[in-house]
This record gives sequence, C-alpha cells and structure tokens, in this order.
Amino acid sequence: MTCIAWDGKCLAADKQATEGGIRHITTKIKRVDQGKFKGYLIAAAGATSQANHMMAWFECGAEPDAFPKYQETEELSAQLLVITPNKEILRFDFNPIPCVFYDEQYAIGSGRDVAIGAMAMGASAIEAVEVASELCSGCGMGIDAIYLKNKRRK
Repeated sequence: MTCIAWDGKCLAADKQATEGGIRHITTKIKRVDQGKFKGYLIAAAGATSQANHMMAWFECGAEPDAFPKYQETEELSAQLLVITPNKEILRFDFNPIPCVFYDEQYAIGSGRDVAIGAMAMGASAIEAVEVASELCSGCGMGIDAIYLKNKRRK
C-alpha cells in the first residue's frame, strides 16, 4: 500500500506503512550516495521488509547472484523503482532484470492509477501523491520528495 510518483524531475512517495490495522511512518525513497549507482534515485513499494531489502540489494551493486530469492516466489514481495541520472525508469519485480521505461511520468504502488491520472492533468509528483493519499486508504502519513540532479554533459 503505497504511492510513489515520478514526474520527470521529482520522485515523491507517501510515508505510510501498514502492519495489520496499524499505520506507521516510514521513508520509501532515497538517493544512492555511493558506489556504482551514485546519484540514482530509488524507491520501493510492497512489504516493508522486502522493500528495504530490495533497496539495499541495489545500493550494494545489484549483483544478479545476490538478488533476493523470495522475490521470485513469495507472495509478500516488493517492487523497486530506479530513476537513473539520464531519467531512465527501471522497475525490478521478480528477477534481477529490470523493466525499462522512457515515460515522462510513472508511478507504482496501490495509489499509482490515481497518481498517473493526477499527473496527466498537470499535477507534480508531490501533488499526485497528495491526491492518492486523499483517495486511497493505503497511502498517507506525509510525503517525501527528492529531485534528480542531472549529470553535466561536457
């Protein structure tokens, strides 16, 4: 239960995690600060523990042999969204090979349809997550946002 939205400049996510009927506050997005993916933006939706594991897997180099095996079979899994410095959108689901998208706007999580609709009507990623948080019971508890810093081309 999540809403993560990308509008071509900003990656935004709600902060709600749900365990049973209890809501908690968490962070679902971050900028990779070191390693071969430094500067990439990452976000995860799905079961909180698995989402954190997927983010850690990517930050540690995204080696195919180290891909979390439960992702291939377990019902409680996660989606990992990656925004590259060149604005490519990578989505990892059930294996270490990403789906690659070149859309200007993208969203994942239970609030994705609402967010895509809001962005189609001119909303920013932050505004799209706000709308999803109003309409979807699995989204809310605040918003985190990160802007992409493009690499300078010489």
